Amino acid sequence: MHRIVLVFLVVALLGQENQPVLRVTTRLVQVNVVVHDKSGQPVGGLTKDDFTLYEKGKQHKIAFFSVVEGRKPLKLGRDAQLPTNIFSNRVKHGESPTSATVILLDALNTSFQDQAYAKGQLIKFLEKVQPEDRVAIYLLTRRLIILQDFTSDPDHLLKALARYRASSSAVLDSAEPAPPDPTGNNELDQFLQGALQMESDYFNVRRVEDTLQAMEVIAGHLSGIPGRKNLIWFSAGFPFSLGLGLEPGQERATSPGQEQRTFSREVQHATRALNNAGVAIYPVDARGLVALPLSMQASSRGTFRPGQAPSMSPPNHDTMRILADETGGRAFYNTNDLEGAARKAIDDSAITYTLGFYPDSDDFDTKYHPLKVEVNRKGLELRYRKGFVAMPVAVATDKQRTAEIAAALHSPLEATGIGINVRIDAVEQPKPGSIRMIIQIAQDTISLQPKGDRTVGSLDILITQNAPDGRVLATTSETLDMNLTRQTYEKVMKSGLVMTKTLEPNAEAYQIRVLVYDRSTGNVGSIFVPVKIPKT
Repeated sequence: MHRIVLVFLVVALLGQENQPVLRVTTRLVQVNVVVHDKSGQPVGGLTKDDFTLYEKGKQHKIAFFSVVEGRKPLKLGRDAQLPTNIFSNRVKHGESPTSATVILLDALNTSFQDQAYAKGQLIKFLEKVQPEDRVAIYLLTRRLIILQDFTSDPDHLLKALARYRASSSAVLDSAEPAPPDPTGNNELDQFLQGALQMESDYFNVRRVEDTLQAMEVIAGHLSGIPGRKNLIWFSAGFPFSLGLGLEPGQERATSPGQEQRTFSREVQHATRALNNAGVAIYPVDARGLVALPLSMQASSRGTFRPGQAPSMSPPNHDTMRILADETGGRAFYNTNDLEGAARKAIDDSAITYTLGFYPDSDDFDTKYHPLKVEVNRKGLELRYRKGFVAMPVAVATDKQRTAEIAAALHSPLEATGIGINVRIDAVEQPKPGSIRMIIQIAQDTISLQPKGDRTVGSLDILITQNAPDGRVLATTSETLDMNLTRQTYEKVMKSGLVMTKTLEPNAEAYQIRVLVYDRSTGNVGSIFVPVKIPKT
């Protein structure tokens, strides 16, 4: 473990400007609201006084209100005109992006045939991408793959999609196996059926956890982008429960070894991360029209509550609706117009109202708190997150922190919960070919708390050298416990938190990753920089 030397340099060194804002841990709950008229058109011109917000049936004062009308192109750090040796995971300073959409092609939970159909529909959609649409395409298999990060160029998107070939999912095949052929021996048949069921349960649990973790990783990637973001999830979905007879065609557990559970806790954790990042999920059923057995009545569209069983509906539609409702999105199923569904999802963000309120300080009971938003005009449809889990502020345990850092280090996406700028220069010390990194951490994205006459905070900082195949070749880590005097604090507020680090690149390394974890909030920032110094 090497010591990271903390220094304070002028902001001009990294070509960025930061406002002297102190970020502290608050309990402000923000609710993004989209409003449509009877014809489905977005409604603008509403003011703070037009809205009323309720938590658990109690009206709250709207402490924060903003509205964004019209979409502008989004410019992330990679697109900004930065010098060739400077890298950033932040939105370009001065931009106010209002449209960011991730399309997630789910090959983990979707059959080969349905993947191919969804791809064809997506091609039609991408051919009509507008200049104000900022779209990224990710692929979910056993891992998350970036096909194309954010761009508004349809040619780039179509070329990236062309590289994707539909393929069978071994996890899905194992999770939904065909029944075994009868042997004529009743005991043997029961044994084989039980073994197959246990295997199926294992892979079902695995695909649910992998899918939700991928959504959380995407939330971390989008968290530094202001405003409402869209996650369009092309998928056949996954079951909400196992062995409880709650899913269409699913019988209750018939053997002690069979899984009997719902995934409400996992879904709750993922939706909390998505809501904190301002991401709304728009599931699009890649299967198109799904036949509903005659014996199955139409399902209720009641609102989901964690721990409450969803109603009966075609396979996996309940899960899609839960994820959409809990994040303020909309689920599209029983339609073959997947292209139109994607267009509607993006158009939802044309006008976004953001309402913020402070819950009662003594009401953080770890329970689900339903939210209700009303507008004083008739005939309008509102879409927003339906509630939140009132979690008290708590520092993560060592185990939780280790898991969160490991997930961020293995993600193919940069995390933007903490803003990071990096400048790299070739130096000859301590050895020829060394790299000096000047790392600036945006002060408005970390938590600094007053303590007596000092200001305190704690950050974990990791720097890894990675091989082309993703292997971590070397790691440098440091916990930075800040106990700042007033003078030092004022420097941080003016210039951000700036430090230098000199590395001797591993012979196999092609990429360096810088990761910052805020111990007070659990927020994460990460950025990739090349080992090879770009020519100026």
